[in-house]
Amino acid sequence: MSRVRTDAILYADPTIWRGAAMADERAVVAIYAGHKQAEAAVRALDAAGVAMAHVSVAGRGQDGGAASSGHYTSGGAVRHHGGHGGLWTALSNLLLDTGTFFIPGTGPIFVAGPVVGWVAGEVEGERIEGDLGPVGAALASAGIPADQRRIYETALRAGQVLVIVHGPADEVATAKAALEQAGGGTVALHGA
Repeated sequence: MSRVRTDAILYADPTIWRGAAMADERAVVAIYAGHKQAEAAVRALDAAGVAMAHVSVAGRGQDGGAASSGHYTSGGAVRHHGGHGGLWTALSNLLLDTGTFFIPGTGPIFVAGPVVGWVAGEVEGERIEGDLGPVGAALASAGIPADQRRIYETALRAGQVLVIVHGPADEVATAKAALEQAGGGTVALHGA
C-alpha cells in the first residue's frame, strides 16, 4: 500500500477544491453506519486498484464518549487514539492528507484524502451554502448536487461515515463496483 502526496496539488490549483468537476470526472459516495465498515470499504478500493489519491473519508466520533481521543503527529507519524483510532490510523497509512475540523452543529469531524483540502478551503473562506456546512459545501468540488450534499451532511452529523471517490469515469466505475461488493453501505454515483 502506498501513500500519495496530494496537498501540493490541492492547494496549487484552487479549482480542485473550490471549482466544478471536470466534464469526464465522476464521484461515487458511500454512507456507512460505522467506522469498521468504512475501513473495509477503503481496503476494498485499494485492493481493486483505485488510486488512493482519489479516495476521501469523512466521519465523526460519537458524542458523550467516556474515553479521551486524539489525532496528532508524533515522531513524524500521524497518530490516532480513541474509539475510532483504527480507521484513522489505517487511513493515515493509505492517504497522506488527514485533518480534524470542529464544525458548529456537527462537532469534531475527521477527514482524510482530497476532501481535507476541500473542507479546509471552505473553513478558511467561511463559505457556507445556505443550510449546508463546510463539508456539504466542499462536496460541490466533486460535482455532487446540493440536494445530495444535504443527505451526506445529515448522515455525517448523525455519526455515519462517508467514503468518497472522485476522478475519471472509468476509475469511479471501478470504485463503485468495489464499494458495492464490499457491502454494508448505501452507494450512489454522481455526474453520470
